[in-house]
Amino acid sequence: TGLRRILRDVTVNSQVSIVKMAGIRVQALYDFNGEPGTAELSIAAGEVLTVTRQDVGEGWWEGINQAGQTGLFPAAYVE
Repeated sequence: TGLRRILRDVTVNSQVSIVKMAGIRVQALYDFNGEPGTAELSIAAGEVLTVTRQDVGEGWWEGINQAGQTGLFPAAYVE
């Protein structure tokens, strides 16, 4: 129903806000070269990132590197 969808959306949005506030930190396991001209963020193995969103698409997260650059990277490339 419409109410269930609204409650689900509120729950998802609340979880996303918590992730942003908590600033989950992850470490890159592998190098990833982002595609130029896209929202992809290149990362290097060992680099520490702060996850800002986990709901951007299947298998992709959004985050910020220590240089302040923001973009998307494969969730499977970090722990």
